[in-house]
Amino acid sequence: MNKKEEDYSRETEDSEEDSKENSNRKKTKREGKYRRGIEILKLIIFVIVLIGICFATYYLFFYTKTCSDRDCFSKALVLCERAKWLNDDAEATWIYTIKENSKDKCEISVKLLQAKKGKQEIEKIEGKEMICYLPVGTLTVPEENLELCSGELKEGLQDLVIKRMHSYILENLGQINEEIGKIENLTKPL
Repeated sequence: MNKKEEDYSRETEDSEEDSKENSNRKKTKREGKYRRGIEILKLIIFVIVLIGICFATYYLFFYTKTCSDRDCFSKALVLCERAKWLNDDAEATWIYTIKENSKDKCEISVKLLQAKKGKQEIEKIEGKEMICYLPVGTLTVPEENLELCSGELKEGLQDLVIKRMHSYILENLGQINEEIGKIENLTKPL
């Protein structure tokens, strides 16, 4: 072979090798992009699943429905579902929170936010709270049966009842004495 042919042959071989290397580089780049795309897709799917688990956990364990009326709260109370209700009565403002169902008992938090009517003694228990454990399926306001409750609000309400009973007895002592006297006269032997 002459020199020109040899040079041409070398250039052709070099060119073919360069062409193969370029082709291999392109394949490697494409494969790398493909792998990166797969990894990003896996990451996106993982994040979506994680967000879904977070939402499910929140709604199953932490979400509390806010009721705007007694009917909504009553339905939640009978089923012992988490709910919150602000009862803005004429006498007082109460907030009820159904917390959880434990051993056939429904745990309800009751808080006296504001006393509107009454003497100053009721203002002393504003902001106090009590926890009541009502049987599941019960449809009653928790403060109607204080035996099922415990806490500072329960103690304050009991103190109020005792003070009111004491005042009533003192105000009506004469009348009570007369009634007792009548009972004693009826029970004396003839």
